[in-house]
Amino acid sequence: MKYRIHNLEKYSEAEKELDQVYELLNNYLKSNDDWCALPKPDAPWIELDEETLQRNKERERKIAEIYNQWWHDDKVVSRWVKSNTPWNYELAGKVVHSLPEKLLHDTTQTYILDFLESCLEWTIAKQEPSWLEKNQRFDDKDIIYEWNHSLSSTLARVVGIFPEEEITSQFLVPILSLKKDTCWELIYPFTENYIYHYIYNAQDIPENALDVLNLCLDRFLKASCFDKQSHRAGEITGNELPHIAKCLMFVSKDQVAPSASRFVNGDWSQIGIILPLIDKYIRTAGWTEYVIYQFLKLCERSIQNYPSHLYADQILGLISSGEVLNWDEYVYQRISSLIQVFIDKEQTMPIELRQKFLKIIDWLVDHGDRRSAALQQSNFFQKVKSC
Repeated sequence: MKYRIHNLEKYSEAEKELDQVYELLNNYLKSNDDWCALPKPDAPWIELDEETLQRNKERERKIAEIYNQWWHDDKVVSRWVKSNTPWNYELAGKVVHSLPEKLLHDTTQTYILDFLESCLEWTIAKQEPSWLEKNQRFDDKDIIYEWNHSLSSTLARVVGIFPEEEITSQFLVPILSLKKDTCWELIYPFTENYIYHYIYNAQDIPENALDVLNLCLDRFLKASCFDKQSHRAGEITGNELPHIAKCLMFVSKDQVAPSASRFVNGDWSQIGIILPLIDKYIRTAGWTEYVIYQFLKLCERSIQNYPSHLYADQILGLISSGEVLNWDEYVYQRISSLIQVFIDKEQTMPIELRQKFLKIIDWLVDHGDRRSAALQQSNFFQKVKSC
């Protein structure tokens, strides 16, 4: 019908059919009928039988012969081809994105979970098929980035609505198990939407929220950019990884949202909820320039509520680890500036905490930070030096 609608001069009856579809939809939406079942996608790939496979191979051989191209009888011809009943993922993405909250919250409508599970299975099979061998390429030119985003965003809503462990295992774990870039294309919208709905905006944060985000963080930290032996260690690049890095540090939103329940509305009084995740994140990946940037941004935004002792322990842990730190002078300046704010805030700071901050200041001075040199000589640290 989509084709005929755009060719009404040739298919005049299509307009009438479309009006009938709209009428049916309007009548349905006005009625009190149950939600209609959604069709599940068929498998994206089918395996060819031996006869068809040999026929395809012979056809390719003849084509190569006609165009004087190289051909070898041992050339591998794919046994798997696209299904004859393709899934309209563009339309499905709009449907999934528009699923009403009422439907997702209705525990009696289990078929919607079955539908979403079948969509996830199709998405994974489409991009990382089980028959695909390591380093093997396959012919699939379909770009389904927007579908990935729509589906994963909806799955984030579902995992937040149903905090049971089996729901997480059903909809999140399969994504985290992916090995290729598809993993990041799905994790990014999932993480972004989960945090938006259930950390920033929820009146009450789900009890398992940190468990869900911990799973995402663990998978993120296994990205090749955190492999210190790789030739691009510490380089968080690409379309999704930088966004995931920001999301998991809770600094992905630059504009204040007054209507939110916490954090992005400027109120960081509940930061203790996310500190265990932040602590694990910064201690593991803070050696990279991009992650330390996001961490310092978090501390700057939440400075009135971020625990000074925890900040000192986290920075000390990084500079004392013996690891190579991919930091620049701007990082040193920001670390020093935050220490100054903590000092201004806590003039009666315990001597033990002053000693920790002085160790950080000494390290920064050794690395050429002039601001720290002035801070090192301040009256605030004189008693520390004499101890």
